[in-house]
Amino acid sequence: MKLLKTGLVVGAVALVVAPSTGAAESGTDFTDVDATHWAHEEIEFLAEEGIISGFGDGTFQPDEPVTRIHTATMVTEALGLETDNRPAPGFTDVDESDNLFEDVAAVHDEGIISGYGEQFFPEDLLT
Repeated sequence: MKLLKTGLVVGAVALVVAPSTGAAESGTDFTDVDATHWAHEEIEFLAEEGIISGFGDGTFQPDEPVTRIHTATMVTEALGLETDNRPAPGFTDVDESDNLFEDVAAVHDEGIISGYGEQFFPEDLLT
């Protein structure tokens, strides 16, 4: 299980990455995302697709911001990017031993998310 699967904001990222195709089937039951939440269908869809999941306490925390590292992992999952044998992106702030290194390498190699010089700034918020 990757770090991403601990909870994320859906916001515009989800709407771009995986638009809802209608009412989502029940099954995730996040205690803090009821049917009246503006992104309920998108959150349910992404959870059912295995792109996101909630926290261990049953919440999703939809108002929390999305970091660059979480975005890299969401995009990797949503697009089904292969992570094996990707060239190291060369960022000084993402070590090969990090559990999300492969996702960063994949999105960087694909030209989807770049860094800033030699840094990726994984914990910075998505802008």
